[in-house]
Amino acid sequence: MSAVQHRDSRQRETADRLLSATEQILLEQGSHSISIRRIATLSGVNSALISYHFGGLDALLQQLLERNVDAICDLRDVQLAAAGKARGREARLEALVRAYLDPLWSTRSIHHEGSARKVIREVLPLLGAAQRRRGVARINESVNETARLIAPLTPHLTGDQLLVRLRLLAEASNIQLQPLARMGLFPSPGIPQDQLSQNVHAELIRMALGTLHQAG
Repeated sequence: MSAVQHRDSRQRETADRLLSATEQILLEQGSHSISIRRIATLSGVNSALISYHFGGLDALLQQLLERNVDAICDLRDVQLAAAGKARGREARLEALVRAYLDPLWSTRSIHHEGSARKVIREVLPLLGAAQRRRGVARINESVNETARLIAPLTPHLTGDQLLVRLRLLAEASNIQLQPLARMGLFPSPGIPQDQLSQNVHAELIRMALGTLHQAG
């Protein structure tokens, strides 16, 4: 490895440590705990290097947002392409709904075992309006593409009605499982977390299909 390659590798490693530490704080403590000092302490990196590598905290958060958005949208793109090959109207509609919702549940954050979606939700309030628009631009494109693919299967809905329902379904899919189980809102609140997740997700898919079948 040349001296230049070694330097570039170390710079990437340092930037990744800063991103990883920021993500860990967001997942474990929430957006209110983010500060340059905490990020530097957790990463073991001099705080001045945040400006050197990213230009400041805002730019670091922007990059972390975009990476997690890309993780969700990349998976959705793959699943939407596969869903389009499903045979039969109902089978294709269900496959498209799953391709839309599944990445919101299953995509892991970039550096940790948390949810990419949670990182996105924690980062957004920390950014200015222009940064938020840039950060979620790909999400909006992904929702619009999903709507374009579903529209021929739901001619009873206008374009606006379809988009509104897709947005509402995405919000509904953010359901928090353990609090509902503790409140006894499932027949067997003591069932394993994996089974609980499967039950809730299956019910949400049924709800989504019912929502899209319903006339405007």
